[in-house]
Amino acid sequence: MPAYRSSAEADIRDAAVAKIRQRRPNARIIHEINVSSHGPNRIDVLAVDRAEIIACEVKSAKDKLDRLPAQVASMFGAAHHVIAAGGICRLLRARQCKEADPEIIERTAA
Repeated sequence: MPAYRSSAEADIRDAAVAKIRQRRPNARIIHEINVSSHGPNRIDVLAVDRAEIIACEVKSAKDKLDRLPAQVASMFGAAHHVIAAGGICRLLRARQCKEADPEIIERTAA
């Protein structure tokens, strides 16, 4: 596991990549790519396929969520679909769920 990732982030990232692979099995997966043309953001996981580009932001328990709306908005400049992946409690503040269970929240460009 790379030094920049916690084990919790790695679990969430792996779940997000698996979900993307189900949707686009032939997509090229790129980790940690800078996208400065649409804001100074780094996309955690980018999937590039002939049909579409999917950007994914991974949020573990250690991450703050205050930047997430701006990160998602800027990713739409580079991708057709944007996914926020993290513990469901973390992203939705849902009731009675396990922090370790990764959940995928997806939005499509309008």
